[in-house]
Amino acid sequence: MNRFGNIFPISETEIEYCAETEEKIINFFLNGEFNEALLLLSDIVEANVGEQFSPYTVLELRFYFASLLVRLLKHLRVFESGINCDFPALDFEIYGKSGKELKEELLALFNVLETEPLISAIGKYSLLFKINAYIDENIASDISLADIAESLELSLSYTSRLFPKITGVKFKTYLNVRRVELAKQKLKRGEAIGDVMNSLGFYNRETFNRVFRRYAGVSPGYYITQTNKETRNEYAT
Repeated sequence: MNRFGNIFPISETEIEYCAETEEKIINFFLNGEFNEALLLLSDIVEANVGEQFSPYTVLELRFYFASLLVRLLKHLRVFESGINCDFPALDFEIYGKSGKELKEELLALFNVLETEPLISAIGKYSLLFKINAYIDENIASDISLADIAESLELSLSYTSRLFPKITGVKFKTYLNVRRVELAKQKLKRGEAIGDVMNSLGFYNRETFNRVFRRYAGVSPGYYITQTNKETRNEYAT
């Protein structure tokens, strides 16, 4: 075991690179903590590329870093939103370069994240992450947009303008969709409707049924019936 966790065996080499570290890097970038992300990336590069290095190791690391960048861009919805930016070239020349030059080029792959419009996209994602974290932590309470504004340390008027720009919908709709998604997960696990309703901030059955039907398309009872039927069919096959 090394300081990056489990080693992934890659063809004739072993890259010191693990999924847990990658998740940390992604979270750092998406929260706008670029220095912390780059420090982790730099540690990975230093552990794998010395003055004496295998070209296969460098190519494998380049592949992993490119995959990591694509994951980040997907989180930011870059491809589906049509954001235009200067993406790094896919070609990568190894021969005739020192270890130091290759290290710099590997890390330079992520420079695009510190340019517009990706800086703005990351800023929006960071706010959305904080909004989701607050909602999930307080899902059983009567959450208001004022609560969200306070948690973000923003004014209510600014938050009311900002929220639909970030999420694409109004606050109440976003909150109810999140509650219904969590309700579906809980009902699928076999939790009682009453317990699910109370745990998600619904204070009467009529409201819960109405909101659930609106965003799930069926009543909670019917959803349970269909889920149980699908489970039985899975076991039967």
